[in-house]
Amino acid sequence: MLSEEKITEFGIFNAAYVSQLKKKMTLNKHVSEIDNMAITAVLSTQILYDLYINKSIPALQENELVVLNITIIDESSGKRINHEHNT
Repeated sequence: MLSEEKITEFGIFNAAYVSQLKKKMTLNKHVSEIDNMAITAVLSTQILYDLYINKSIPALQENELVVLNITIIDESSGKRINHEHNT
């Protein structure tokens, strides 16, 4: 996710800046809290972009879905309402 190729492919961040930041962290130079926040933001954004924009995780098939059985109690009447939800 932090390779120069991926950074350039996704087009969100400046590849030269990310490369410089990675080099600084690899060489154990003084890494500030801001540097840590920056690399975390870059990595998180790259992962989310890959998951949701590139859709790197295939959609689940119908037989792979989980069925949640939910029971809701109506406070005013005390009635139980059963609800089935596919996720």
